Amino acid sequence: MSAGERSRSRPGTRLAGRPVRPAVRLVRIGAIALAFGACLAGLTVHALKVRFGWHDGGDVVDLALVLGAGGAVGLALAAAVVSVFGRRLRPPLRTLAIAALGPVAILAVTAGLLVLDYRAYYAQWHAPPLTRIWLLQQFFTGAAAVYQYTVIGPRLYGLAGPALLAVASVAASRAMR
Repeated sequence: MSAGERSRSRPGTRLAGRPVRPAVRLVRIGAIALAFGACLAGLTVHALKVRFGWHDGGDVVDLALVLGAGGAVGLALAAAVVSVFGRRLRPPLRTLAIAALGPVAILAVTAGLLVLDYRAYYAQWHAPPLTRIWLLQQFFTGAAAVYQYTVIGPRLYGLAGPALLAVASVAASRAMR
């Protein structure tokens, strides 16, 4: 078996002649996800302050932290799903899979974080816990949070959001090697 055939039989197991440990891959993907989340938080701050004229710094920072955390966790989740289920994919397909799953995971995680925030805020007006009315209130409060983020959230990232996702997808795919 030639060296080329060995590298094809076990893709991504060596880097510069040394085995790449799974922990190193995990740290690399985590660092990429954190950088991506920080960039999304920066885009959020820019959009809210410059484009939409928000002047309350506390609310801007809170929203930026939630959207940045949702982006970081969502990208890491998409990369984890691709690494588990797409182990045999070639690098270009792996990058495409992360780029396709990324927006779905980011929207789901960020909307989930906003549901928790909405739930905490509106809890003071909700019915007693575990009643039928309370369950309906929880459902509709969560649905409102998901809808509002799905409609308003991606506009905060502008055109830089998809470009950042493409760069992060390539970087995460390379980190999986």
